Amino acid sequence: MAEQTDFIGGIEAPPNPCETPSPVVGGASGERFMPGTSYTWQSPLQEAIHEHNPDEMRAKIRQAEVAIIGRIMAVSYRLDYLEEEALCEALARIRLLKGQARRAPK
Repeated sequence: MAEQTDFIGGIEAPPNPCETPSPVVGGASGERFMPGTSYTWQSPLQEAIHEHNPDEMRAKIRQAEVAIIGRIMAVSYRLDYLEEEALCEALARIRLLKGQARRAPK
């Protein structure tokens, strides 16, 4: 079976590491995200993870999502591997939080 390749403007596109995110492991605090390393987008993510009020959770999820996507947009061409992996895991965590927020009573 031939492998499918994407082309953009005649140039082969690099694989998207976030298409199949690795499972998010670790506790609810998200300690798998590069222990000992701190990025500005991690704080809003942690606040969203630890929020229990459904309305506040939705707002904090949005703030975390904006911070994560903003970081990807700002430096996508020069991310180091560890941060790239952590950003993909963070987006996976955001998807899980959005599911929880949708199920929470309004």
